[in-house]
Amino acid sequence: SFNTTTGELSGTPTAIGTAGNDVVIEATNSEGMDTQSFTIQVNGVAPVITSTAVTTATAGQLYTYTVTATGNPTPTFSVTGNPSWLTMSGSVLSGTPSAGDIGTTGNITLTATNGQSPDDTQSFQIQVSGQAPTITSTAIITATAGTPYSYTVTATGIPAPTLSASGLPAWLTFDSM
Repeated sequence: SFNTTTGELSGTPTAIGTAGNDVVIEATNSEGMDTQSFTIQVNGVAPVITSTAVTTATAGQLYTYTVTATGNPTPTFSVTGNPSWLTMSGSVLSGTPSAGDIGTTGNITLTATNGQSPDDTQSFQIQVSGQAPTITSTAIITATAGTPYSYTVTATGIPAPTLSASGLPAWLTFDSM
């Protein structure tokens, strides 16, 4: 818009590129007229990653980090240095680490790009931990004198847990395999 009283030309562009036709400003008085003609080039806004990376993961469980960023046009994302279990799809970095991935990953670098300079990057590492053991079997708590008793203990965890027993009566043995 143009305020003829103050001479201010103002507005908010909605798209990147050339802002339409040439703008023509005229100044007139009793002595004559002068014009100024120009085209406004509307630039975008460089991307800035605004989210904080998730830096912990658990083996055997899905890791997810949704990357957010500002910028115009809307940024797209890419990743380098990611371990094989971790992939980028759109703005989501995800994957499931295994027992072999326990420890700290190398440097992972996310890049936000939208055609405006500069691109923005975020580098981080992920600490992958194991899963605590959980006994998944249900104990057989009754036995009959003179009849063999057997209970197979099962447990989950990453890395695979080892089993042990204590407080056994003299007639009972435990084979941890």
